[in-house]
Amino acid sequence: MANNNWNNYTEKNAALTDKDEIMLRDSTDGKNKRSPLSKIWNYMVDKMATAVISKLETDNKTIIGAINYLYGKSNLLTYISEGPDSGQNERDPSYDFTNEDTGFYLVFNTNNNAKEDYRFGAFCIVLHVKNHDTITFSNSTASSTERVFSAKGKTLYGTSLSWQCRLMVYKINLTI
Repeated sequence: MANNNWNNYTEKNAALTDKDEIMLRDSTDGKNKRSPLSKIWNYMVDKMATAVISKLETDNKTIIGAINYLYGKSNLLTYISEGPDSGQNERDPSYDFTNEDTGFYLVFNTNNNAKEDYRFGAFCIVLHVKNHDTITFSNSTASSTERVFSAKGKTLYGTSLSWQCRLMVYKINLTI
């Protein structure tokens, strides 16, 4: 008896690879055919780049064009820098706001290799006034008992959440 019932096929539990195949029905001759996942991926990427979607509210009506448009228009955050001691083992990272413009800043206190892995430990919002002696910040916690940030003058200090902790500083671009 042929194994032509969908429920008779075994399920793959391992990670998919480009060489893995799926079955599809060929619309030109109505027959089932095998196709590697890499061909399906290339088809989907081509569609994202070329398919016109009239409901998009951008000038470019392709998915990739719309994403590029939105990315170019999104200027809410501007990456400024890391603290000079970020990524150093067994150090509490810090950042000096003395030379920054007046404004609001978003600061992430990240754990091990977060710049690559995007694993953020805690964050705060800093209000910096150029001609004022101190900064003001909102303190968030990594746990219910641990204070993550502190300040002395215009310098913000983070608590080392793990090895190679970093302070990543972004300017919040607000127009009021």
